[in-house]
Amino acid sequence: MTPTDTLFAKLIFTVMLLASLGAFVYLMRRRYQVLRAARQIDRFDRPWERLKKVLVYYLGQRRILDPKHLGAGIMHALIFWGFLAVSINSLHLIGRAYIPHFHLPLFGPESLLGAPYIFLRDVFEVAVLLMVLVAGFRRLVLKPERITLSWDAALILTLIGTLMLTDFLYNGSLVAMDVPTGEAYSFTAAFFGSLLSGAGMSSGALAALGHTAWWIHMAALLFFLAYLPISKHFHVVTSVFNVYFQNLQPSYLPHMDLEDENIENFGVSQIEQFDWKDILDVYTCTECGRCQAACPAYATEKPLSPKKVNEHMRDHLFEKTPWILQMAAQANGGEVA
Repeated sequence: MTPTDTLFAKLIFTVMLLASLGAFVYLMRRRYQVLRAARQIDRFDRPWERLKKVLVYYLGQRRILDPKHLGAGIMHALIFWGFLAVSINSLHLIGRAYIPHFHLPLFGPESLLGAPYIFLRDVFEVAVLLMVLVAGFRRLVLKPERITLSWDAALILTLIGTLMLTDFLYNGSLVAMDVPTGEAYSFTAAFFGSLLSGAGMSSGALAALGHTAWWIHMAALLFFLAYLPISKHFHVVTSVFNVYFQNLQPSYLPHMDLEDENIENFGVSQIEQFDWKDILDVYTCTECGRCQAACPAYATEKPLSPKKVNEHMRDHLFEKTPWILQMAAQANGGEVA
């Protein structure tokens, strides 16, 4: 069963795919150009130590699994690990727009990683869907003080939930129609396939359901990709780099000569005065509110929230991006790297 079984359908999907990739590349290039325009510092030393940090803090999610916020940490970590696991499945679904039963090498039904991956994918898809429901419950019912309700977060959770549900329906329709695919190893596909078969749906109705689920899945996925660079979930892209380029030196405050009349600014007074790692930090904020929860000033009801400070800096940075790039272009003879 090929969701794009006509040339017109393939053309429509190709336009969608290219538009999403084009928007993602364009926006990512602008974000990168801002980093290039920022004050430069060296964070390329000790690569093996940095890779270890990536394994522990990015893949292992060690900082997220803070005992003080363990419940929320587990929720976030499962969604993150699920995102990584399901990304392979997303490539399979994209490939099936052009090649029936497409799969990456070693991930086919009879290949070495085929059945183990399908089982792992199912486990994480179920976990991610449950965690999305938990996240929605926390935001709408529990309403922790450190969490800000926003349409952006609601949209992202809706997109993630849609991706999981449509994959269940697509794979379930394959099993219900006895299509020979690796989904025979899938317990979620078997469950949804039995539900669809029990509903007495015809083969035509099952094919239509599978096609519809695939198209909705692709629309959600491609919109998500294009939307990432301008959403609060931009950290999905930047967090691995933020961890790798973290400061490995002991922290210290640089000496400032307060009597030097030639110094125009002490510290930072404009967003463009940050170095590129500071900008990357601003990009990577997840709006989790843990900094706010640990802030003594905020705890004593002072008018200060480090979370709000970073959110406002990010919004200001996005607004000022055209000006920053224009100034960088003028300084480099009309070109921005």
